[in-house]
Amino acid sequence: MKILLYQVNSQCRQNNNLEVLEEFNKEPADLVIIDEGFPDRWEEITSYYINNGIPVYLYSEDAGIEQFRKAKAAGCWGVISDLESELPIAMRKAGHAITNIPARVNEKPIKNSITLRVEKRSQGHQVVIRNQVIVLWAPKGGVGKTALSTNLAVYLSKNTNLKVCLVDMDSAWGNVTSVLGLNPECSILDWVEGRQYEDIRTCIYVHEQTGLSIIAAPQNPADHGAVTGEVAQKILSILSRRFDIVVVDTGPMFKSSTIEAVKMATMVLIPATPDRTPIEDVQKALPLFKALNIPNEILKLVINKQGEDKVNEIRIDDIYKLVQVFNEPIEILSVVKKDKSVRGEINRGNIPVFGKRSIKFTNSISNLADKIVPGSGRIEKKPLIKKIRGAFFWM
Repeated sequence: MKILLYQVNSQCRQNNNLEVLEEFNKEPADLVIIDEGFPDRWEEITSYYINNGIPVYLYSEDAGIEQFRKAKAAGCWGVISDLESELPIAMRKAGHAITNIPARVNEKPIKNSITLRVEKRSQGHQVVIRNQVIVLWAPKGGVGKTALSTNLAVYLSKNTNLKVCLVDMDSAWGNVTSVLGLNPECSILDWVEGRQYEDIRTCIYVHEQTGLSIIAAPQNPADHGAVTGEVAQKILSILSRRFDIVVVDTGPMFKSSTIEAVKMATMVLIPATPDRTPIEDVQKALPLFKALNIPNEILKLVINKQGEDKVNEIRIDDIYKLVQVFNEPIEILSVVKKDKSVRGEINRGNIPVFGKRSIKFTNSISNLADKIVPGSGRIEKKPLIKKIRGAFFWM
């Protein structure tokens, strides 16, 4: 992969992937980054590469709302403020594998780069997780999207040493806090109204039991208009630099904030129940992602509530067949078992993934987490009744 960086007096090392240019020469590339301070013609350079189907990012160390507006108006894919931490995300969006990452001369390692120790049965592995933005979106409600996003974020925060943040981007009817049994006094609205764009602490609530950072949706649905696409892009840009994993719960409408969240995602999880209509709705939505230049590789289908109606629901094998006939097939990342105890745990104000009754759901979330952060899933626990049956079987 060839990356061009248009920058004067660059402090970046050049390597096999990155080439620094101080003047515009229409050189071909797979990805182009243009410094905001590049003399005169950066809009012309952007236009040239965009018209030739090449992704372009604006580089600005002081990325703010004004820079995002400028980049969007010029047709850029986004704004990069730190090459070492944010270039991998840009490369993923462009559909390329990550190889060598440019670094500044004498630059110290990023403090929030955490190495996750993974203990496996026979050997140890190290997995580096950083700057992951996982967006959950579904065409319609009722598929358990919010229950998945909240419990996934809680599980990752509790069972790994990663810094995890959960953002409720369903600005009108978000109920992330309700699922977690919380009543925080702050929300994303505090950050918007405060205008202190770099001080993200004004809207973060920290869950004491797990250490999970949570940004709630506005309490009043009438305030949903305050969470614009511009706000979503800026806040996720900040969070992705400060947290290892950002889990974003979105609403079913493809509004501007949802679109910007999806554009910044490193993985988009699309929950659907094992029924024909939700699966077909996912198929109808795929052209929307294609129009936004979202790589098909980051779209993952999650089958939720499997086993709720074993007689009438579509079998998993048949769902795989349905997905394969899509114009652009997507991967089925995980299957989450239906667990009747989840509703009761939520109604009692408990978090299902910690509940002793909801073992099937907890095991499913554990398996899903393991697909995202290898090694984070634990050994599956069996319900007590199955243990008793097994004991009698061997007697």
